Amino acid sequence: LASALASFGDAAGQQLDRLTMLIDAVLVLSRPERTPADVALVLPRIVTLCGASGSHADAAVRVVDDGSGGATLTPVRGDVVCLALTAPLLDFTTGADRMHRATEITCRLAGDDDAIHVIISAEGRRAAMPEFAAVAVRAAGVRWADGTQDLSLAFPRT
Repeated sequence: LASALASFGDAAGQQLDRLTMLIDAVLVLSRPERTPADVALVLPRIVTLCGASGSHADAAVRVVDDGSGGATLTPVRGDVVCLALTAPLLDFTTGADRMHRATEITCRLAGDDDAIHVIISAEGRRAAMPEFAAVAVRAAGVRWADGTQDLSLAFPRT
């Protein structure tokens, strides 16, 4: 009996952790981002949202800062920064192709003199900007390169 109760307690604790992560993700959606947006602040919020949105518990989205080159402010509106980051990440975690959903996604934050870069990669899957977001993101000045494996987004610096 004690073993069954301990097992139930562990399962309940895991579900509570997942619920907390989902509530945090909903809060991410409700917060308006400032303009100029800070990519280094927005990215972890979007990662929380997309990690919580995964349909399986082992979907992991993480941020690695490879050296963003100082300030990470962009004149791109905050809602467009959110769209540019969320659209490809949600495609990986909740996309229609259940057999090819990514379970390990890395978002690398880097930068140079002209731009703040976010490089998204996922366990050998090709990353791309979804068509529904491409027009708005491009019109706002965000550029990207669809690599063979990675999606490299470039947000202009302020």
